Amino acid sequence: MSPNTVPKSKGRPRRVKMVRRLIKAGFVVSYDEGLQWANRIRASRGESPLELGQRDYCTVVITLDDRVMDLGGVECNWFGPQDNTGFFHQFMAVTRCEEGLVPVVNGKRRLTPEQEQQGPDEEVAKKMLKDEGVQWEYFYAYSAPFPKGYQPLPVYPIQSQIAS
Repeated sequence: MSPNTVPKSKGRPRRVKMVRRLIKAGFVVSYDEGLQWANRIRASRGESPLELGQRDYCTVVITLDDRVMDLGGVECNWFGPQDNTGFFHQFMAVTRCEEGLVPVVNGKRRLTPEQEQQGPDEEVAKKMLKDEGVQWEYFYAYSAPFPKGYQPLPVYPIQSQIAS
């Protein structure tokens, strides 16, 4: 269980509320591994290789984003902490992005164990990454805010069906 997960049984939390958020999940890949992957993709298209550094930094993530979407994934983004130059050292091949209710326990957003689990999409993604020659570091799930201007799906109360 990650520090991002709601504990199953450690007494009752003092305050819990549910908030609507995006739940994103995917496989984290190092920058070096992502660069090698992007260069394999570019070589297959007859394009010149990319180099480590800021000049090709955006082209690497765009190349990977296009490939992840071609393979049926959601997207590929920079991931993890930034260094003092604003450089990310990991990518996430996002396999899932869905709306959900996320518990806020004592003021901190946490995922439930079910929200954090890998599902069938992740099993397919593992095979595709292996077929692409990509060594991923770990699977990670987290809650994310809705993008500016995004309209979440409306929540309607469940109405019981009355037999006539």
